[in-house]
Amino acid sequence: MVPVLSQTRVGGQPITELLPREKIEEMIKKARNRGAEIVKLLGSGSAYYSPSAAVFKMITAIAGDTRQTLVASSFLSGEYGLNDICIGVPCRIGKGGIEEIVKIGLSKEEESALRRSAESIKSTIALLPSVK
Repeated sequence: MVPVLSQTRVGGQPITELLPREKIEEMIKKARNRGAEIVKLLGSGSAYYSPSAAVFKMITAIAGDTRQTLVASSFLSGEYGLNDICIGVPCRIGKGGIEEIVKIGLSKEEESALRRSAESIKSTIALLPSVK
């Protein structure tokens, strides 16, 4: 997960101007650990509530051809400087599925974090046995 603080607004105001860095870091940590926390509270099973809500939004966008911008795992071909990888980025979703990958401005730190995330995904995939 790459938090995009440069684009995070509350009432139109940048979150970095509203909250101290320590509070923002605490919120990021909570968000990253939320899935494990939900599983712990459920006692068993998985954290399926958020993914199912996201899938519902995607289905609604496709069925209604709303062209709503949602984050979805998408195959990138140069977008965000990444190639040959599926990773979560903002996408315009309509009747054709992902109709456009939306480019948002990222800070240098956010771009670096996205690249590290992509490399982590690629190195994990490389560990998988190949299917022939």
